[in-house]
Amino acid sequence: MRRVLVLALAAGLVFTTGAVALQAADPGAAYASVLADPIRTDADRERDTARHTAETLAFAQVKPGQKIADMIIGGGYFTRAFSAAVGPEGHVTAWQPDEFVGFQASYGEAVTAADTLANVDGVTSPIGAPAFPAGLDLIFTAQNYHDLHLKPFAADTATKVNAAAFAALKPGGLY
Repeated sequence: MRRVLVLALAAGLVFTTGAVALQAADPGAAYASVLADPIRTDADRERDTARHTAETLAFAQVKPGQKIADMIIGGGYFTRAFSAAVGPEGHVTAWQPDEFVGFQASYGEAVTAADTLANVDGVTSPIGAPAFPAGLDLIFTAQNYHDLHLKPFAADTATKVNAAAFAALKPGGLY
């Protein structure tokens, strides 16, 4: 019993030390060039502190060259950050549900604007059939997942979106 306890404590110490080291890293420094990228707007930069953009990119393990889907892009805030972060070797799919474009014109304008970025495809499709390409490293949404459960949409909308997301991820991809 004592040996099991010692092994458990040793394992806990190893894992805790790694977590502390990860928390100690400064995501602001790691993603400073992303936050300053000219494709991002002044309004984006004004929101970075409140939205914890650098910390979010670090948590999502965003790296140059990745393939990312920004799910339900809203105004495209994270789409622009992802575009800058993955760089010219990476790719971002900026997906907005048709239903959102139908009830707020600016959401359609955000897709059109995203589509002008060299490494971004702005796409729309019905909410229950997201247009995700295969082999994604990350599927990300911010402040929108709850929308999949709203009454205007079918009860199985979240189930369909989740299935499409997991089918689009490469092995080890994050959602």
